[in-house]
Amino acid sequence: MRRDLLLVLIALTALALIGVIIADWWAGGSTRGPMGESRESFSANPSSANEILAQRPTQDRVEDVRPPEIRLVSDRQAYADWFRQHRDEPDLDARSPEGVDFSAQQVLLVLWGDKPGAGHSLRVERIEARGGETLVTIVTRAPEWAENPAIVYPGATVAVPKGRPVRVVISGERMRPVPIFTDFQPLRSLDLEVEVEPHRPDRDGT
Repeated sequence: MRRDLLLVLIALTALALIGVIIADWWAGGSTRGPMGESRESFSANPSSANEILAQRPTQDRVEDVRPPEIRLVSDRQAYADWFRQHRDEPDLDARSPEGVDFSAQQVLLVLWGDKPGAGHSLRVERIEARGGETLVTIVTRAPEWAENPAIVYPGATVAVPKGRPVRVVISGERMRPVPIFTDFQPLRSLDLEVEVEPHRPDRDGT
């Protein structure tokens, strides 16, 4: 009788310990089960691919997402190094260093940064001299939601004259708010100014 009672107590203690382990695992939000199985933390029915990306627990952490960037590069070697690292980006329209005369030109990098889903893109609409500066107009496209949740890196590089300030006007569709992904921001420096315009469908044609 005493032996049976001891076995019952041992079994109850083991069950209680297993219950504590499982409760702690769920409360801690681990992406692995008690036996090592994967446990995703997505919504059961996400309304768009953007929501899936926003909820992914590890792949798209803030430090892994490349932000938007607009800058001028006047050194041939610096641009050649950058081009070599980025030329295989499928959504980046980058001019080859051989196509730039660095004695009279510099390269403007217009990089929208990582974006959540195929369909985000940009294009250079026009480049013109205006009032002592070079005006570059960029038109962006941002879908309501992405059918393909792949991370894309839209951008373009253009050759502009050296020795004259550059003003970049960003028009077109603005990206929808998604955690950790950012849009272009206004910028003003000695030789570069960036203006970000609100979306105007009647004028942008997007």
